[in-house]
Amino acid sequence: MTYFFTHPKIANELMLKRAEGIDVKGIIEKSTTGNKYSKHEMLAANGVDVKLESTSALLHHKVFIIDKRIVITGSMNPTESGIGRNDENVLIVYNEDFAMRYLDEFEGVRKIIG
Repeated sequence: MTYFFTHPKIANELMLKRAEGIDVKGIIEKSTTGNKYSKHEMLAANGVDVKLESTSALLHHKVFIIDKRIVITGSMNPTESGIGRNDENVLIVYNEDFAMRYLDEFEGVRKIIG
């Protein structure tokens, strides 16, 4: 789940994992996908199940959940600015219970947006 997703290397890695048969799903804030750097269309065209959050509230999450046991979160959007220029924080938590709480949130948001 992320507000803004433009980082090409992260997008490529997700597409490679999908090509390997790994289930890759995402949610991106719809208002950011019109940006020419957005990776939404590229991800979707390569089989990544990406939904757009389009309710009246902004999806301001910055979360990756990996293998139902690792959570990467913090203030950083997966963008080149987020990684290289902004003053951001990233927290990586290796805990299945913690990951399942985030997965519940992810699935709840996906259910709301359809």
